[in-house]
Amino acid sequence: MDLETILVRAESKGLKSDEFKRLLQDKYITLMREGRLNDVTALNELTGIAPVYHEEILQEVYARYLRESKYDEFKKLIGMSSVQPTEQVIQEAFETAIFTPQVDFWKVEQLMNVTESVPGNKIVQRAYLSFAEKEDYSSLIELKQITRIEPCDEVSKKVYSRDKLQTLRYRSMSPKNLMDMLLTRVDNDVLCELTEYINLTGVKPPCDDIQNTYLSIFKTGQLSFMSEFTQIVKTEPSQETIQAALEYLLSQREVQKFSNMLLALNINPDREIVQQAYRSYALGGYVGEIKELKNITGVEPDEKVTDALVEGLLADRRRNYTDSRGPR
Repeated sequence: MDLETILVRAESKGLKSDEFKRLLQDKYITLMREGRLNDVTALNELTGIAPVYHEEILQEVYARYLRESKYDEFKKLIGMSSVQPTEQVIQEAFETAIFTPQVDFWKVEQLMNVTESVPGNKIVQRAYLSFAEKEDYSSLIELKQITRIEPCDEVSKKVYSRDKLQTLRYRSMSPKNLMDMLLTRVDNDVLCELTEYINLTGVKPPCDDIQNTYLSIFKTGQLSFMSEFTQIVKTEPSQETIQAALEYLLSQREVQKFSNMLLALNINPDREIVQQAYRSYALGGYVGEIKELKNITGVEPDEKVTDALVEGLLADRRRNYTDSRGPR
C-alpha cells in the first residue's frame, strides 16, 4: 500500500489530503504519549509519512516517560527524534523522585543511569535540609552516597545546631554540646564522639566550627590531635585560621607553641608578624623571647625593634621616676 493509494482511500471517506496528514501526525503524538513507539515506526513505514517531532511535545513525552519509569521508550525516542531532553525535564524528574512521602532512591539511581545526569545541587541540598529537620539521617546518608554531593554549610548548621545537639546522650559524656566541647578540649573521647555523630548523620560540622576547632588546637598546643581531626572532617585548616593562631601565640609570648606549630604544618611564618612580635617584646623588655624567636625563624630584627627597645627603656625610666617621687 503506497501513499497515493492511502490518500485516495482517505478522500473517498471525506478526508482531504492535508486533513489526513494532520490526523496522522496527531496519531503519532498519541502513540508517542502512550509509549507505543513500535507502532510509530510501523505507521511511518505503512504510510510513508514520517512523524514530525515538535520540541514541546517531545519534552512533554520525555517527562511522562521518566515519571512512569518508561526508560527504554525514553532512550528509543531520543534515538528516533535526535532531540535531547532539556535539563529542566531531567531535574523535575529527580525532584519528583526525591520529594515524595518516602524517597524513591531506586528511582533516583535509575534516573541517573538513564539520563547520565545527577540531581542538581539545589534539589539535593533542599532534600538534605528536609531530612535534617526531621532527623532522618539514614535518608540523608543514602542520598549523599548516591549523588556524591556533600551537604552544604546550611545543612551542617542545621545538623549541628546547639539545641539539637543538647538533646543527645553521648556514650561517655553528659548531654553537653559537642561543638562547644571541641572548642574547649580536644581529646580522643571528643573526637570519637564527633566521628560517631558524622557517621550517624552523614554530615560534617559547619566550616566555622571546623576552623574554630583548629584554632583551639593551635592555641592550646594540642597538635597531636590535628591529623586525626583533619581525617575526620576532611577539611584542612584555612590560611586565615593558621595566621590568626600564629599571631595569637606570639601575642601571648607562647614561642615554643609557635615553633611547634610551624614544624607541624611545615610552614614559614610571615616576616611581618615576627617583626611585630619583636617590637612588642622589645617594648616590654622581653629580650629572651626575641632571641628565642630569632633562633626559630631566622628573621633578623629590623630598626623598628631597636626603636621599640629604646622606647621601652624610656618608659621604664619615666615609670621609675614617678614611683620614686611617690604620691604628692
